[in-house]
Amino acid sequence: RHFQLKERGMTPLLHMKKRRKSFRGRHWRIAVCVATFIIMSQLSGYLMSQEKLGARNTSIFRPNKFELQQPRASVAAIGGFILGIISSCTSHCQSFQTEAEMFAKLRNLSISNITEEEHQSIPLHMQSSKAKDASKEKNFHRTNEMVTTANMTTSRIDHWHMIARDANNPEAMYNLGLCYYSGSGVSKNYETAYDWFSKAAEHGFADAKFNLGVMSQLGRGIGQSQEAAEEWYLDAANGNVSEACNNLGRMYQVGVLGKPDPMKAFKFYRKGAHLGNGDAMYNVALCYYKGMGTNKNIKETIDWLEACSISSSASRSKAEYMLGNIYFNGENGEIDYKESVFWYKASAEHGYPPAQVHVGKLLLGSGSRGRQRSNSTLAQGRRFLEMAANNGVGEAWHVLGQYWTDHNKTKAFKCFESAYHLNYGATTSLLASCYEYGWGCQKDEIKAVEMHKEAAKAGWSVSMNSLGSIYLEGREDIYQDKEEALRWFIRAADHGDADAQFQVAIQQIYGDGCDTNMQEARVWLRKAASQGNKKAHEMLFKIYGETL
Repeated sequence: RHFQLKERGMTPLLHMKKRRKSFRGRHWRIAVCVATFIIMSQLSGYLMSQEKLGARNTSIFRPNKFELQQPRASVAAIGGFILGIISSCTSHCQSFQTEAEMFAKLRNLSISNITEEEHQSIPLHMQSSKAKDASKEKNFHRTNEMVTTANMTTSRIDHWHMIARDANNPEAMYNLGLCYYSGSGVSKNYETAYDWFSKAAEHGFADAKFNLGVMSQLGRGIGQSQEAAEEWYLDAANGNVSEACNNLGRMYQVGVLGKPDPMKAFKFYRKGAHLGNGDAMYNVALCYYKGMGTNKNIKETIDWLEACSISSSASRSKAEYMLGNIYFNGENGEIDYKESVFWYKASAEHGYPPAQVHVGKLLLGSGSRGRQRSNSTLAQGRRFLEMAANNGVGEAWHVLGQYWTDHNKTKAFKCFESAYHLNYGATTSLLASCYEYGWGCQKDEIKAVEMHKEAAKAGWSVSMNSLGSIYLEGREDIYQDKEEALRWFIRAADHGDADAQFQVAIQQIYGDGCDTNMQEARVWLRKAASQGNKKAHEMLFKIYGETL
């Protein structure tokens, strides 16, 4: 797959190459250590053999005590000398950094944007590339600030001031801009940061141009201006700053400067993607998926999503989730559940809540609450749902509650309660039922009615039907009211609830809470029977001699 991507001019595995390069840089140290060990071992063996030979052949050679110690001391001296050379070389190589190398590292602390909306393009955000490197080891941390995690000392900043002033060094100017923007080693000052970035940009420093574009767009250090941001981004894009290409694509897509231009957006997204920007790869995939600025092409969509999935960008987990959806729905020509679960799991492991919920549902068993799944599969499904639940996803608590309903009603109640407090509407009706029947909590029919009414107000027909049953039968704390029951059954029936439609027909047939109305009852029975309600089929045949 990597070679296919290379043929297309993409470099998504650049960070892997860097790691290999840094490892090769340590090969000479390992070789010297091994060579030292071998030399010392050979010398020691030789001296021991000579000592034994002298002990057996005293007439030929009998070294005295001093003569035996002298070569050993020499060996120790040689070994110590070689190890000293190795140590000094290592420390020298670690400390030997030119100013250019130091600036090359700090120059990478530029701003980039990340995707926000699923299957949509990107609002502008910023982060340092050091945060990007950290995201290879842990989940990416989103931020709205341009930050530098370097420990900026006063002496270092003074040194940059000196060479920026005396040597007119653009890299020093750029680093000073970062320090003043993020408040590293100095007081945060956007105006001063903008000035230093401007000086670096005058010397053609592309990353500084990009940062000036972001500051112009956000109005930091200078008045907000989308036109100025566009100009700076274009200059930075000409300098092959991939984040600038991605931000330009976003601006043209949403029409920040006027009418949206999807073709122009696609052009810059694609350029950023070829420069190795993972967020741009994801946006290119979306363009091919939706036909924005180009023709729809599901194969290209999959290729670019896979490319994004091996990047370290913030869009990685969304790309994996989208791949899972494509294979799950068979949008590439055939349904592949195994492949979809693979991508859903990958996205879930990278911390994307919708993927965690989706794969959790699949592993627990859709509709069967996990009864036909192995214990290990169920445990894995619960783990993914708990990951999403701990991130404040109400649906995850709701699904966990449904699972525990058949296993542990106390746990089910706690899950439903957590989902309710996160304003997940579908849970209100289930939590009301818990209070109604005392599942995992103390029975409270008054509370149940209140919560059922809350769910009914939100349009949940299940709660409307439950209220009809409560008022039809009457409870310890609720007076029987058949007319009120009929009103709730009719509301549920209007929402398409087959059980409620059957109950409305029964009350109209027997005049229970209303006048008898056989014609209207017949209509309700037909509606319920058409949805597969067996009782409605039987009653329709028994009273009217009809079958559906």
